[in-house]
Amino acid sequence: MSTFTLQFRLCRVSNFLPGGWMSIEPAETPESRRTGHRSWDFLASFAAITISAASLFTAYHTSHSMEKLVHASSWPALQLDSSNETAEGAATLSFDIHNTGVGPAQIHDFKILVDGQPVSSQGWPIDNLTKACCNEARAEALAAAGGNRQAMLGPGTTNQISSRSLAPNEWISAIRWPKTDSNAVLWRQVDLARQSGRIQMRACYCSVFDECWAANSHKFPQQPVRSCLHVFLF
Repeated sequence: MSTFTLQFRLCRVSNFLPGGWMSIEPAETPESRRTGHRSWDFLASFAAITISAASLFTAYHTSHSMEKLVHASSWPALQLDSSNETAEGAATLSFDIHNTGVGPAQIHDFKILVDGQPVSSQGWPIDNLTKACCNEARAEALAAAGGNRQAMLGPGTTNQISSRSLAPNEWISAIRWPKTDSNAVLWRQVDLARQSGRIQMRACYCSVFDECWAANSHKFPQQPVRSCLHVFLF
């Protein structure tokens, strides 16, 4: 019997009442088929519930795995390094930030510290570094240069690191300071402070999904943090 016929016969006319009215009685709804064995019926129901639960778990697990995969494919990793020589062998103090991860790094904060205290990035960062680590040697070098800071320090480059993004495999130098005849004594003192661990770099950065980490040039690996707003880098 077709579905249409079944639906049509849900109600049937039983008889006509006086006055021309007729009464309509609902047709009995057929019960669902059962096997006649309670144990088999229970097992069939239990199997259906188990299959449904397994399907839901599989869907959730797949979705969670895909989310983790997307996050992993966007994971940044800042590496903070310092050196006293370029790849070509030129004596140059360099404090570098390199994104070795596979996703962009949004750098919210960066500091160079001497003996645990942050060095100001305002004015002349190289000169600020020499004051913080080697003030006595700096005073002697400045006197030898006749009070001329530019002559004392020689050439050098600095870059603002905070509030910028680094693409995967991109690097940038916070400070690059070549050694010259005029700055050799002061340059060497700063390098000794770097090698002894007195000079460190710290940064807080996030991924595009706002997952954040704190990086330290003297600690590995990077430490996950809730937010860069709640991290003090000194």
